[in-house]
Amino acid sequence: MGSQSPPRQKIPLTHDSPIRVKSVHSDHAYQSGQLEDARLAVLEDLGSYVPEIPFQTFLDYLAPPLPDFDHDVTMESLKSGSEPALSSSNRWSKFPKDPKDSQGSEDRVFSPMPEIFTKVVVAIAANSGGKLNEQGRTVDFLQNPSRAPTSAERLNESRPDGYLVMKKRNKVISKDGKDEDVFWADIALACEYKRKGGTDDVDDVRIHQGL
Repeated sequence: MGSQSPPRQKIPLTHDSPIRVKSVHSDHAYQSGQLEDARLAVLEDLGSYVPEIPFQTFLDYLAPPLPDFDHDVTMESLKSGSEPALSSSNRWSKFPKDPKDSQGSEDRVFSPMPEIFTKVVVAIAANSGGKLNEQGRTVDFLQNPSRAPTSAERLNESRPDGYLVMKKRNKVISKDGKDEDVFWADIALACEYKRKGGTDDVDDVRIHQGL
């Protein structure tokens, strides 16, 4: 009979982090969707202080890479043309005054957001030296505050005011034929607008588990 190698001894790694139950995973209050409870759960996990790293380390390993377009030239181009997106004072032209001082419903006040998104995308592509174009865009911006995105796995009543949704997705028109049914699995970023500060209706976008 051939000799058998002895079983390898499992040696624990010295750099393993100690196991610790996190409040954001175990606290039912965090999963309920109430923002104040969620904040408290996060603070409990962070402890009494937040670790700091050198600024250069942040730039080297955490900060996003430099954009493939000329930022300053893009800003200037958004201020030019017959219908500039930006005013000379760097205010969106579609918002001549603060939303909190505007008249009408919240949905109407923020209705220009899709048009602003489109103008910004065009300006970025035009000032990228050919590196960026419409065909390479990976997300669409949709705005439909009255319709809740759907999920194939769970019920969710969150109704974001707008969202960046993946451009490559299965587009399904709603039963009423008016809008597109958007799935949470296709949403890259949910957006919420408020005309005023305070705690009223802060939970319009509830925490969606499983994104």
